[in-house]
Amino acid sequence: MMVVVSITIRYKSPAGIVLKQGLFPIRGQKPELVAWNWWQQIKLETYTDELIEVIVNGELDITDKVRELKKPLLTE
Repeated sequence: MMVVVSITIRYKSPAGIVLKQGLFPIRGQKPELVAWNWWQQIKLETYTDELIEVIVNGELDITDKVRELKKPLLTE
């Protein structure tokens, strides 16, 4: 059975505060790594690095964990 989490990312862009939400398969990774990878993609598309908040499944705040990740970790 595939595990899927809901990730919500709120960030500041040149257009103002933006909220993006999506469903992501975990595939053995920690949710903060999945969110970090998505955040890297968002930064490339929007030219921003002002992360405000990252929430998993509507309740768990993992913002600090995502901010601490500097580069993707290899999964085992």
